[in-house]
Amino acid sequence: MSDRLGPGVLFDVDGTLADTNYLHTLAWSRALRDADEWAPMNAIHRLIGMGGDQLVLTLLGHESQAATQARPSRYKELMGDVRVFPGAHDLLWRLHGEGLTVVVATSAPDQELGPLLELLDADEAIDATTSRRRRRIFQARP
Repeated sequence: MSDRLGPGVLFDVDGTLADTNYLHTLAWSRALRDADEWAPMNAIHRLIGMGGDQLVLTLLGHESQAATQARPSRYKELMGDVRVFPGAHDLLWRLHGEGLTVVVATSAPDQELGPLLELLDADEAIDATTSRRRRRIFQARP
């Protein structure tokens, strides 16, 4: 398999294909509370998309392992509220049909990407994914 997939598009799934930004904000707020920390939600929201290790340090000015460890379970509680933006599924398929390589990315952990991909229901249109710790190429086109 070649490392070069050809011309394509890269989508950050969170906040672009799926309506998750406020859910991530709420998960971080709850995780901070669990760790006896606090930050205003608007400050958290501005940092969504930044990796968790950077977000906590930027937000609080110090690390909080307790908040970082609590965030995944707090987000998991909210995953049932995730919705795909209207047209996201069709857009991925249209771009795939035009011969473009479609890549979906997230700064979230890999275990959060799977459910988002299920909601998008476009596995055959997505050529590769990347998450915080893992890169996966599904198939290379000839």
